Formats: sequence, structure tokens, C-alpha cells
Amino acid sequence: MPGKSDEKKTKTSAKKSGSSGSSSSAVSDALLEMQQTGGNQQALSMLSTVPSTETRSANTFSVSSEGFQYQLPQAPLIQEFNRDLLSGYSHAPSASDRERFPHLNLEESGRRSAELRDPSDRAALVKEARDQGRAHSYVRLDATSPSVRGKKHRLGRMQGKNQRGQQKEQHFYDAGGKFTPYPREAEHLQGMTSSSTSTQDVWKALDAVNRGEKVQEGFEGHERELMSVPTITNLSEVQRSPLLGAASNMEIANQAHTSGTPRPFEEAFGRSEEREAKKKRKRKTESEDSDSEDTKTKAFNFPGSISSTGAGAVHQFQAVEDSIMRGEMSDDSVRKRVKRAPESGTVEEARGFAVKKKKALLATFQDRLQMTDISSAQQEPVGEDRELATLMRLRSGLRRNALPQMGLLRGGLRTLEKSSSSSSSSSAEEKVPHEAFDVGEEVDEEEFLPQVDELEEELEFGSEPEDEEEETG
Repeated sequence: MPGKSDEKKTKTSAKKSGSSGSSSSAVSDALLEMQQTGGNQQALSMLSTVPSTETRSANTFSVSSEGFQYQLPQAPLIQEFNRDLLSGYSHAPSASDRERFPHLNLEESGRRSAELRDPSDRAALVKEARDQGRAHSYVRLDATSPSVRGKKHRLGRMQGKNQRGQQKEQHFYDAGGKFTPYPREAEHLQGMTSSSTSTQDVWKALDAVNRGEKVQEGFEGHERELMSVPTITNLSEVQRSPLLGAASNMEIANQAHTSGTPRPFEEAFGRSEEREAKKKRKRKTESEDSDSEDTKTKAFNFPGSISSTGAGAVHQFQAVEDSIMRGEMSDDSVRKRVKRAPESGTVEEARGFAVKKKKALLATFQDRLQMTDISSAQQEPVGEDRELATLMRLRSGLRRNALPQMGLLRGGLRTLEKSSSSSSSSSAEEKVPHEAFDVGEEVDEEEFLPQVDELEEELEFGSEPEDEEEETG
């Protein structure tokens, strides 16, 4: 087996060096870089095999299959995943290349318009925004329908803020010009359910649109509404934190693919309540200047299991990401990095939301790992080979359920689902599983990027919170 692996690796390197022009080449480059710098050895040290009856160690993910229990340290796995995301965007082509992306640089009435044709267009717009200060001042967004040829949807616009301290903040506004917080999206999705359309049917439709694929029959009329969520998670949020967008994608995929009961939309996207918001302003009287307070009522959004949800989500998630990238997994480590509160909230409340985000992030990764089919990897007779094959399939499950939606990996990849998930959020309900992708199966280069065999392709795979205020759905 080692000899065959070396031979394949040599062929793979030759193919990579001669390939160009792919929007997903960034991930291939990151893989090659890790192979050249010894990153593989560090990756292989992640997974350990323990008796199936042993209790899971602290700060680890755990996956069991056919009598074996595999434990992976949480921080190193997420650190590696995050580094791959950052490398992917650093190598992605930019939408500022007008010759390469003329459809992302259209003009209408003197304003910029972008027509999204593929998830790779999302990556190009994010690359441009990150290069130029992370925010477009104004971009109107249209999208081609993956279901009806020649049909286009007018989604709305992305627009940055000019207020002091919010220059890097950017929101998505729907076609009616309304800011779209996540609780509103939950209402849209709940409205798509019916006596013949289950909650999971809607999750599947959302996941399909997120990946740039056709929606299931019966959802064609909801296509434009479904497209707003991917626009938020993969354009607006990801400019600030690729991990934030990737985790949100993964949670949506988890709910779409679970063999148990998917989460209610309010639980995933969060809920909203009306709160009083006090705003000080100067008011000049006849006698002297004095301060007065205006009181207004404003919707306050609570976070759900999707990482990007809730008021102040970006700052809170930055506290989680920074803590994990430093290898600090405690709640206290996350709390101390939250320095401010969203409007109508308190700092202490925001710190509690950040801890909730950390737990939700870890649950999203744990669920995805548990949902990944690793049964064929257990057929390897040698323990080291079995661990290697298992690790690669687990990492493939993470990548295939987060990167295609961002435009960093070719779409249409099978998701390596188990026939019956052991996700902690699942019940015993059954579903038809996605087709498994067996270890050792030859891979068509056009089907899967990076252009490598399944056994080699998985050997790839913070900053301080910024001081501006944000209000995330």
C-alpha cells in the first residue's frame, strides 16, 4: 500500500503543476503546500483509536464505527480547517478582474450590478471585498436560476455602512430594500412547509440552493427566497470570517442530511423580540445645551445553532475563533474576548451568546463527523492504514459540506453520509442515504477537486476582534 500511495502522489503532483484556470485551484495549492512542509505528519497525529467503551476525552470529537472509537482533538482540527479556508480565499481570483468576471461588473443606472451564476462567483466577490477593505459600497445582486434555463432572480443588494466604526460592516437587503435578519428568513422557510412538505424537505431545498444546485420539484417557486440565505452566509458574513460562513453552511447541510429529526427553523436561525433602545443625542435649548435620551423600540435577535445568527454575531464569533486558534477551549477564554454588546443588549449577555456560539460550533462539527460514512475505511487490515483512511474520510465530510457553497471546491460532490446517522440532534427516523464514496475508488479529475485520489486528497488540511460595531442577523 505505501508503494502504491507514493506512486499516486507523484502522479498527483505532476497533474497539479500542469493545471491552471480553475476557480478551486486554491485548495489544491494549499494541499500541495502542506505536503511539502510536512503538514501531513501533523495531520496524522490528530486521530487516535481507543476502545469503543471508553468515555470521550475532554476537548475532543469522537466517532465510532464497527467496534472502533476514534478521537480527534477539537482545536487542532478546527485550526487546520480554518487555515485551509484562509488559504483558499488568498488564492481565489478576484471579481475586480473585469475580463475574467464581466458578469460581476455590470452597470445599471450608474450603479454596479453582479449576476451570480455559480458559487465560485461568491468566492470572487469575497476575494475582491477582502482585498479592498472587506466591504463593497454597493452591489446589486442578480442570480441565474439553476432550475429554469434563462431565468434570473433579482435578489437585492449588498451595501456597506459609512458610519464611524462600521466601515467594514456589510448587510444584504432583499429586493424590497429591507434588511434581512435571520429570524425573518426562518419565517420564510417555515412558510414553505405544508401537509405535503416536511421541515426536512425545506432544509434540503435550502441546502441545494446553497450549493448552486437545482431545488427539488415543488420548490421552483421559492427559489428566489431560498437564495437570500446563501447570499448572507457566503457573501456578507464570510468577508469578516470564512470560518463563520463555513460553519453556517455545515449546519444547514447537517439539518438537510440528518437521518433524524431536523431542527425547527427558529431553533437554527434564532428568534427576535422587541426591546427598548436608548440613544443619546444633543438637544439645544434656549438656556443651555443639554443631553436628552430618545427611546425607540427595536427588534433584538437571539442566536440559533447557525453560527452567523443573532445580534452582534460577528464580534461574538471572532471571540470564539480567536480562542480556538490560540488553542484555548474554555468558556472563560471566549468570554474575556467579548468587549462590547449589540444595541439593546449588555456585555454580559453578549458573552453568554459567544459561549453559546462556541458550543454550537463544536456541535456542528461533531454532528458532521458522526454523520460521515467511514465504514469502508474499517476494512483496512493494518491499524495505521485504517486510521489514515478514516481520518481522510472524516476530513472529506467536513470539506464537502462547507467549501462548495463558498465556491472553494467543485460542487456536486457526494456528502459521504451514513445510512443511519448517530448525530446527537437526531432521532431514529430513517431516510434514503446519499451514495457513499468508497475509499480506494478511482476519482475522475473533473468530478473532484483537488485532483487527487481519495486516499491522498484529505492530507490538507485568529485574529483579535476588531473594534467596530456590527448588527448581524
